[in-house]
Amino acid sequence: MFRRVTLDALIAHAGENWAMSKWLVPSALLQWVNSNVLIFFSSFVLGTWAAGAYRATLNMVGILNVLYATLENTVPVKAAVVFRMNGLLALVRHTGKITVAGAGITVLSLSPILLFAPVVLRLFYGEQLVAYSALLRLQCVIYVLTFISIPARAFMRSIGESRVIFQAYVASTITTVAMGYFVIVYMHVIGIAVALGVSQIVMLVVFGRKIFTELRRRGPALQSSFG
Repeated sequence: MFRRVTLDALIAHAGENWAMSKWLVPSALLQWVNSNVLIFFSSFVLGTWAAGAYRATLNMVGILNVLYATLENTVPVKAAVVFRMNGLLALVRHTGKITVAGAGITVLSLSPILLFAPVVLRLFYGEQLVAYSALLRLQCVIYVLTFISIPARAFMRSIGESRVIFQAYVASTITTVAMGYFVIVYMHVIGIAVALGVSQIVMLVVFGRKIFTELRRRGPALQSSFG
């Protein structure tokens, strides 16, 4: 009834887990750096008030973090099952469906904040933060980009390319550090959101390039299906 577990099988399984996790751990560290280095820059250049205003606008969209945390745990599992059972083409289609559906839900959820940003800020924080309405709207855009990266990372993990996740975070963090100080100096607190948005786009470009590379390398059936 039960398969016998051998030492060789345990070692092989541990090796597979290490091959995946050795890239995910530094990726998590870079994710933290990418999120906090701009707060440090803004506090240094603009003062603690600007950093506080940024945090306030972030809190307004931060409720989606609960949904994103759930998706981070469920989407990779489902994607791995789809890839194992049906192959690369099915994984591409599944990833596309999750991306479109999730991005649509995110946009709908953030639409009231996007459309009525001054009202929302006045309601929760008072008149003094209404001037940061543009920043709040940019936060909404960034959260849409952040969601798109969730199924993209699940795709990479499913095909065993966690190293690409690390590479994407390296590229994103380098972008943030390289441009963060300058955009904050010239664009003030809006520069924080601009730098984060650009870094997210850089990350998605890395993922997209790898996905298309895998399609050319592993998925000739996809090309024939589109005729």
